[in-house]
Amino acid sequence: MYTHTKRNCGVNPLIPFMLVDGKSKDLATMRQDESEWLEYKDALDWVVSQSGLPMQIFFDVRGNHDKFGVPEIGGHLDYYAKYSITARQNRSGPVHSITLQNGDWKHLFVGIDLSMEIGLRGPCNVFGHPSDQTLDLLNKELSKWDNNNQKVTKIVFGHFPTSFIAGTEDGKRPEELFGRHNILAYICGHLHYQFGKKLFKYHMLNDGKEFWEWELGDWKENRVARILAIDNGHASFLDLDLLGMKELDTGHELLESKDFILITYPLDAQKMQRQGYALNGSVNDFVRALVFTQREVTSAKAVVYDFPCCPENPSEEFMLEQLSVDVDNTYYFAAPLNLSGYYGTSRNRFLLKVVAFDSSGKQIESDLRLFSSDGCIEKLRWSWSEYFCMDFVLEALYPLFLRAAFFMLLGFLIAPKLYVFFVLKKGLTFGPSQKKKSPSTWNDINEVIAYIENASTTTWLMELILVLYLMFMPWFWGSIFGDSYPLGSMSVRGWSVNNLSSLGLKQGLGVPDVMVIVLPFLYHILLPLFVFIYALHAERAFVCIHMRNDKHRKSMEADKSVEPYSCKVCARWSRKALLFICLGVLCLHAQVDTFVAIVIIIFHRYLFFPSECLLFRRSSKMSPQQLVCNEF
Repeated sequence: MYTHTKRNCGVNPLIPFMLVDGKSKDLATMRQDESEWLEYKDALDWVVSQSGLPMQIFFDVRGNHDKFGVPEIGGHLDYYAKYSITARQNRSGPVHSITLQNGDWKHLFVGIDLSMEIGLRGPCNVFGHPSDQTLDLLNKELSKWDNNNQKVTKIVFGHFPTSFIAGTEDGKRPEELFGRHNILAYICGHLHYQFGKKLFKYHMLNDGKEFWEWELGDWKENRVARILAIDNGHASFLDLDLLGMKELDTGHELLESKDFILITYPLDAQKMQRQGYALNGSVNDFVRALVFTQREVTSAKAVVYDFPCCPENPSEEFMLEQLSVDVDNTYYFAAPLNLSGYYGTSRNRFLLKVVAFDSSGKQIESDLRLFSSDGCIEKLRWSWSEYFCMDFVLEALYPLFLRAAFFMLLGFLIAPKLYVFFVLKKGLTFGPSQKKKSPSTWNDINEVIAYIENASTTTWLMELILVLYLMFMPWFWGSIFGDSYPLGSMSVRGWSVNNLSSLGLKQGLGVPDVMVIVLPFLYHILLPLFVFIYALHAERAFVCIHMRNDKHRKSMEADKSVEPYSCKVCARWSRKALLFICLGVLCLHAQVDTFVAIVIIIFHRYLFFPSECLLFRRSSKMSPQQLVCNEF
């Protein structure tokens, strides 16, 4: 009755996250440390010996941390080429694959190394950098069984999420190949759990092709492992939180302390493909589950609830039949499920739970599985950080945010001068004794703008030179590989290195990776600095206007004043608040470029302790831009 669901189980460990940390203890240096790689090698050898699995079924994919400060593949700093399982199994090239045969199905797993060819040190090594040759190799591997009549499941694994992958020299991206070859899923690492635990994305391409992207949490900090099951061309997975298992000495202790159930069908409505229910109904109308435990399981049942869940009133409950059990006590259960009976009801979303019972009557429960009776995907709800990390191709955002930052910086510098030149020079006048031709508020604003434009030509030139320098010149020089390698220079267009392996000048390295330095500096430090400088100018001008108007009021009401005059504006509380905020900017600036901020502020010291106010007056011999200094 269930012959079409019986299968042989195979275990193939994949390691798509970073293999080593690649950082010093103080996090000040990011480079390769051979002792880390020796520790990684010993750990993997221990896993192989404890699991009893042959080493050739292990696949470890290089991540960005494994390429920190590696100038050339196979060089003396490339420890991945010496200690990784991939290297020890003589797997060469950036793309490698394995095919598993399971009845009528072939399962093709393709690993892809997208780390940059010339490995910069962090933090300028964040993105995957495929080449056209790498994507050609990927296309070849994914086409391996296209001319075969057998059904094929294709899964690609790598380190970088698609949002952290740059395009090739010709603008190609791996998503195009994933869709063209109808892969089931792309499994990746890189982001860990720093931005959320639901880093999954459903890709629907313009031609209707689809695939899933499933980020895997890290082992180093969160002890996350994933079990992936393929069931008649469909994939389901279970992420295990083993954070409390750090002190276990053997894999057997882990199995004895952790029981879990993976439902392989029906599919999770939040992580399935739309064509998931398009296959033969005799295969799909089943509940199937794997039970992992060291106990002796005697029975299992499935419980279906309406969505949202009502635990006291399940809509259906039925027993599952045990089909197989392997030597590691992995039980396989299945039972028919009439999915068509759920279709067309008032609710098309239901919750499924599988409960297994051991010989002592203790229960092992699965997580609730949300499934769909109409084959439609339930929208996955992201946090804002998950949305930003998964739904944007960050490579495209770098030039956009870079141009916007420089546009705003130049706008701060040029806009006041253009306004004064084209507007204020055409007869607009200021002064307490002049009859104003426009509303008082508008005249005050014009006076503030004119004051900002004329406050300090020297400071303005310094700011302009700084912005132009940042746009076109190197920001700094540093050792991006090691002491025995030449220094490199970084600009907004990436890193440049001379005489690297006799290849001459290499330019544009680490784009868009340099955005992690460039954009925080521009948006967190330089833009706030410019804002506060002009805010201090504006505050001073407003105080001057206030004191001017107040001086006239006091002269008219001098005979009525009986108490000393007190004014909050004259006390300069707004200036004190701005200066306090400036201290916060300086604290940020201390880690990047303290010298620039200190020079600008010291040179502009009269902003902090002004003793005079500048007003514009109309004269036949003076332009509106000329200054008259009035002492208060």
